Amino acid sequence: MQKKRQLKLKLWIGGAFIIALAAIAAIIANNLKTPKVQMIDGQVEVLQYSVQVQQKGKVLDIRVKEGDYVEVGDTLALYRTDDTPIPEDPTLEVLATTLHPYRTGNKTVDRAYGRWQQAKAAEEQTERIYRDVERKLAKGKASVNLRDNILNEYRAMQAQTKSFKTDYEAALNSFKTEKNNFIGPQIIAIVTKVEGEVSEISAKRGEQLSVGNTLLNIALLDNLWGSVMVNRKEKSLFNEGDTVSVYCKPFSMYVKMRVSGFKANFDFLDSDSYKHENEALQTWEMQLRPVYKVEGLRPGMQLSVPIKPEDDA
Repeated sequence: MQKKRQLKLKLWIGGAFIIALAAIAAIIANNLKTPKVQMIDGQVEVLQYSVQVQQKGKVLDIRVKEGDYVEVGDTLALYRTDDTPIPEDPTLEVLATTLHPYRTGNKTVDRAYGRWQQAKAAEEQTERIYRDVERKLAKGKASVNLRDNILNEYRAMQAQTKSFKTDYEAALNSFKTEKNNFIGPQIIAIVTKVEGEVSEISAKRGEQLSVGNTLLNIALLDNLWGSVMVNRKEKSLFNEGDTVSVYCKPFSMYVKMRVSGFKANFDFLDSDSYKHENEALQTWEMQLRPVYKVEGLRPGMQLSVPIKPEDDA
């Protein structure tokens, strides 16, 4: 009886051992059949909008800080434009000027007026001489030849006066236009034309900026994409339009993204030999756009894209 029990116990232990071995073998076999999924690392990129100044001036105040979300029309900074003096024409000769009702203080205009007034005075003097000769000619005290010479001189003086008057009027009109267009220094508010997050502030309070200098950058959060570098072999595993579950490390979760395109990162020459020798070096930026809006997704966040596993040979 005792021997029977020992035999049953041995059989039970042996059976359990065999079952355990079979289970372990099944697990090992299953693991061998299931290929490992490789991941390609990348990160989130975003389209940046650069706010640049259009006039030379000074930053009086920055009204936002990095990380602030701004909407269209929000004030970003206060800016003082520089004073630009009205240029004068240095090529005109210095002539005596006569006081006139529209003394502008502008040398170009005042000199033109002076020339006109001088010519006008000379014309009036010549006219008086001509009238006097006309009277003497009527009394037989002057010759026709003298009268004709004075008349020609008078007509020349009339033409000169008319020309100088035209020059003066042109200079005056030009000055008035410049004066009306000249605004001078102004304090203006620089407002945003886009909606997004302030990603970088380049200028400081009190800093002098030139035309085209960047004040700050705004990240357009509606234009985010995942950027992953892939080689030729990896690229062949994806097609434009594919939907991929991408692991977002900061969130510890997968998000759905769609392959929107590939951007070559290595330009080959036309030479076939060059292509062959450098084929392994070519890479592409695979761009993936979120299928739906992911709250909190920001540029610089790390992403991992799974590569489709290959079957064992």
